[in-house]
Amino acid sequence: MMALSIRPVWAWAIIHAGKDVENRPRPCNYRGRFLVHASLDATKEDFEKAIEVFAAESDFAMLPSEDEFAVGGIIGSVELSDVAPASGSRWYEPGAFAWYLRNPRPLPFFPCRGYRNWFHVPDDLIPVSHRT
Repeated sequence: MMALSIRPVWAWAIIHAGKDVENRPRPCNYRGRFLVHASLDATKEDFEKAIEVFAAESDFAMLPSEDEFAVGGIIGSVELSDVAPASGSRWYEPGAFAWYLRNPRPLPFFPCRGYRNWFHVPDDLIPVSHRT
């Protein structure tokens, strides 16, 4: 199954907080369900930006503390339904391509090496309980 490595705060927001747009510097042709990989690249800047987004929507209480995000593994799956040059989503960052996401499914964490772009996780490496 295809997977995409995403910084931990944003990976969590996709699976647990309704983040419906992933901001990327270029479009892609892939459409369909993929595994969400929480990368090892957890930054203070990402956490602070998430605080701003959640505070603006008055749902700050649901955000885990900075050291509670899973890193270095698969945390769920989501469908990539479309890509556009802009979006009206609260999650959209101007200048990026908006990768539209829907139907997130949390999965029990399982460690997995990530890569900078799309990567394939062989079915035999995905625990049976995680196959979607």
